[in-house]
Amino acid sequence: MGDLMWAGLGFVLCICSCLLIVIAFSTPYWIVPEEGAVVSTQLEKLGLWEICFSGYYDHRDSFGRTYNGCWWIFAREYDAIRKYLITGWFATTQALMTVSMILSLSCVLFGLLMLMKCLPTKAQVYSAIFTTITNYLIFIMVAVGLIYFGTHADTDKSWLKFPNLRTLSWSFYLAAIGGIFALLAAMAYTLYWMKVRVAGRASTAYRAHELRTYRQDRYFR
Repeated sequence: MGDLMWAGLGFVLCICSCLLIVIAFSTPYWIVPEEGAVVSTQLEKLGLWEICFSGYYDHRDSFGRTYNGCWWIFAREYDAIRKYLITGWFATTQALMTVSMILSLSCVLFGLLMLMKCLPTKAQVYSAIFTTITNYLIFIMVAVGLIYFGTHADTDKSWLKFPNLRTLSWSFYLAAIGGIFALLAAMAYTLYWMKVRVAGRASTAYRAHELRTYRQDRYFR
C-alpha cells in the first residue's frame, strides 16, 4: 500500500471521527430516562449544551420554579439551578469534547492538504506528525471525558433526581465511536509518516509539489 493510500485512509477516518464527534457534541441525547421513567426523573433528554425537563422541580431553587421544555444550558431560564447542573465532572466533559471537536476539524483540514499534495516537503512531514499526534490526543480526551461522564452520570445523587432511572443514550455512544475512529486515523497517519520519513523527497507525496516548484524557478530565471 502506497504512502498516499495510507494518507487517504487516515483522511477518511478523520472525516468519520469529526462527523461523529460534532453530532455527539451538538445533540441532546447523552442521557435519557428509562422507558416509563419520565415522570419520576422529570427529565426528557440531556446533552452537553441542552437540557429538556418535564415538570422538573429542584428544592435548591429559591424561587420554587417548575421547569418544562428544552433550553440551552446557559439560558436565563436555568440561572437559579445552573450551578447544580454544571458540576465539575460535567464541565470537564464539556471542555474535553470542545477541544476534541476543534482538534478534529483541524485534522480534517491538514489531512486534506496532505492528500492534495499542495504542501512543501517539510510542511508535509510536519503536517503528518501534527495530524498523528492530534488524533491520538483526540482519542485520549474523548476516552477520559466519556469515562468521567459515564461513571458520574448515573451515580451522582446530588445532580439530578433518580440516577438509577437514567441511562446513557446514542449521542454518548457516537462520541465513543468517534474517538475510536480518531485512534484508527492516528494509526494510519503513523504508517504514512513512517513511509514519508523513509522515502524522503522521493516519496510520491512530494513529487508534484517539487516538480511545480522546479518549473516555476526555471521559468522566473
